[in-house]
Amino acid sequence: MALTKLPYLKAHLQYRHGGDRIVNRSQDAIDNSSQLASQSSNFHQHHTICTVEKPYKCDKCNKCFGSRVTLSRHIRIHLEEKPYRCDQCNKSFRSHDTPRKHLRIHLGEKPYKCDQCNKSYLSHNTLIKHLKAHMEKMAYNCEICGQCFRTFAQLTKHCIFHLGQKLYKCNKCAKCFTTSAGLRSHHRIHTGEKTYKCDLCGNFFRQIWHLQQHLKIHIREKHFNCDLCRKCFGKLWDLKLHLRIHTGEKPYKCDKCDKCYTSFDKLRKHHRIQTGEKTYKCDLCGNFFREIWHLQQHLKIHTGEKHFKCDLCGKCFGRLWDLNKHFRIHTGEKPYKCDKCYTSFDNLRKHHRIQTGEKTYKCDLCGNFFIQIRHLQQHLKIHIGEKHYKCDLCGKCFGKLWGLKQHHRIHTGEKHFKCDLCGKCFGRLWDVQQHLIIHTGEKPYKCDKCGKCFRHIWHLQGHLRVHKGEKPYKCDKCGNSFTQLCSLKQHHRIHTGENPFHV
Repeated sequence: MALTKLPYLKAHLQYRHGGDRIVNRSQDAIDNSSQLASQSSNFHQHHTICTVEKPYKCDKCNKCFGSRVTLSRHIRIHLEEKPYRCDQCNKSFRSHDTPRKHLRIHLGEKPYKCDQCNKSYLSHNTLIKHLKAHMEKMAYNCEICGQCFRTFAQLTKHCIFHLGQKLYKCNKCAKCFTTSAGLRSHHRIHTGEKTYKCDLCGNFFRQIWHLQQHLKIHIREKHFNCDLCRKCFGKLWDLKLHLRIHTGEKPYKCDKCDKCYTSFDKLRKHHRIQTGEKTYKCDLCGNFFREIWHLQQHLKIHTGEKHFKCDLCGKCFGRLWDLNKHFRIHTGEKPYKCDKCYTSFDNLRKHHRIQTGEKTYKCDLCGNFFIQIRHLQQHLKIHIGEKHYKCDLCGKCFGKLWGLKQHHRIHTGEKHFKCDLCGKCFGRLWDVQQHLIIHTGEKPYKCDKCGKCFRHIWHLQGHLRVHKGEKPYKCDKCGNSFTQLCSLKQHHRIHTGENPFHV
């Protein structure tokens, strides 16, 4: 066997003859291969490989092989037999040693190490290919970044990244990728395939690195400490993201609205909101969603899964997050504190939008902006006139089921929500929450111009019209305009002669 190149000879001696031997690049070293083989019990098999004899022939395709074992393994291709199975993911294989190699993917093992650069690999074949990179001349250079490649095909594949070309297209959602590996990884989102299992908690993951990161939760590895607040993290990347909170750094900028974000994931999510991109489709009702976990949570509506139960009132929820949020109604907890007005809130993000006046969600039909996506969704029903829910008693129609349910309470007089402080009852939870502000004396909404504080956001909005001089409410009889709707109603009594306070 003429192994004239040193890396190949070293690899041959190590993996064929079972020893780590340092040899010289000479004919004596090559003859050493024959001496080692003669001492082995596999001499005849080794001799067959070296002399390129292939005495074992397949009866179905006439292909020849050097050993009976190799022929037996080949015949399984024709018979479509895969008798060897992985205990972790139940994947099947034709040869007995492949599951052992496959198991390294689950364990994260990379036993084959390069002596020159210390890079590790899962298989011996991958290491051999890597050794060629050290040994062979790099003939093809990238003119953009200067990186070198052995073949023109590798250079072409590398140039795709610089050109931004995405040649691999998903046949389900039409999303494109620069590499076939990226497309394969993306396909698992549609199929729901999760190959990698955690032996400690039984959870499955799509990628091996997802499993490796997950394992840190069990072993509580947090090697990366923040010097400013002493918070610890399991990943260096998480620490870097956290440090941006202290520094205020937001390197990812939206090219459409100039809004900046601390991470690329947040910017990508923002882009989906702007473009309205919804990749994930529900096969049961046809609705689309931006994130895979949005779809997973939505599917629980169809299945009726509600695993999370409130111990105080017995109400069940499909998500743990919804249960935790609901529990704050019982405890009165407001864990999030505003650093500007020092008031605590259950939903701080919503409060910030109110303070800043930020309205991210735009209606394409009339150009109005909204603070929350659900406000936009409800607003769109005004344009299309959707009102599927009809009251059987008075015939009034509603765009939302809960709107009909609340309306029914007017007819029945139901008031399920009670104030624990004064005993007053209300038909809606939102009404009792607003009522509680009277008892606490809380006035979280402050005018930036005069410093006056208000209990409710609509009070502040009405007050701001005084500063701006806006009078949107106009009398259709005399043309007078008013800042508040209540002022217009009082004015109407002049024309009608109505005196509601007359006894």
